[in-house]
Amino acid sequence: MHATRLAARLARSNAVASVDRLGSEPAHSQRDLDLAFGLLAHSHRFVQSAMVLEAGLQPGPHRPAPASLQRFGDDVDFTLRALALTLRDPARRRHRLPDLRADQEALASAAGPGPDSKGSPREANDLSDGLTTETDRITESLLIMADLLRPMGHDAAPSSERESQGTPPL
Repeated sequence: MHATRLAARLARSNAVASVDRLGSEPAHSQRDLDLAFGLLAHSHRFVQSAMVLEAGLQPGPHRPAPASLQRFGDDVDFTLRALALTLRDPARRRHRLPDLRADQEALASAAGPGPDSKGSPREANDLSDGLTTETDRITESLLIMADLLRPMGHDAAPSSERESQGTPPL
């Protein structure tokens, strides 16, 4: 895990340096520069929220994770992969993204106040509040990044059943 974190930090530092160089080039496209800065800002927000979840909100014996967390995680993973594919090859964009907002709302509902599985009242706590806040930030950052990239492949058609549901294609 440590090696992965180091590699991610290096990649981010390299991306920031590339964007800085792009901005100093005399013949740069303002749209490309805006896109690069937007992607960097929202990827940073995504990473910060993921780090908060990892650091303080890990489920344990006294704090079980809601079942909807798996669906949310799977759909976040799918969305990240689709965004990465789009950045690597904009002409190849054919991804209809899952409905992350619906996933996040289901997760927030499962983690928040209300009856537990035994019908007993459950109150909001640090886990539910933090989970709701950080998954909302993750959702927003991914939706904004997808929106920033959408003009690159707005005519894409879904290529699978999974891609035919959820948000419009990138």
